[in-house]
Amino acid sequence: MDTIDELARALARLGKNPGVDAGELATARKLAAAVLTELESLRQDRRKVMAENLELKSKLAVMAQEVKMLKASGAAPVKAEDEFVEHLGAAFRRKPGGRIVDTPLCRTCRKPLKAVSAAMPYCCSKCELFALFSPAELHEVLLTLKRR
Repeated sequence: MDTIDELARALARLGKNPGVDAGELATARKLAAAVLTELESLRQDRRKVMAENLELKSKLAVMAQEVKMLKASGAAPVKAEDEFVEHLGAAFRRKPGGRIVDTPLCRTCRKPLKAVSAAMPYCCSKCELFALFSPAELHEVLLTLKRR
């Protein structure tokens, strides 16, 4: 603000000088007023950008915390465009093109299900939920889902 104050004082001194052309002084005052108007506009823009930046930083912090929690839980990352289909106690990810991903997931935490053997049903190691099919039956389950 010191520069603006100096400009105002310089214009005041020029106005007191009898040798200064009145037209030039009026032009200089108009230019100074335009500079002040532009400065105020820039200050308003800066305040808006700072507020938006603060809001974005807050949203980023929330998202970072969500990512941290997801990583800690071991859950598979969920993409916004993914859709899930539940069938026989398990969830399957459906890609945007309609393709079903062949890894059965827990219907609660979305972690991949595991099975002790081909004949034993899939189970979530975190939630301890069981699917109603085994790895030996996975091919038939996927065919059923693809027909839907």
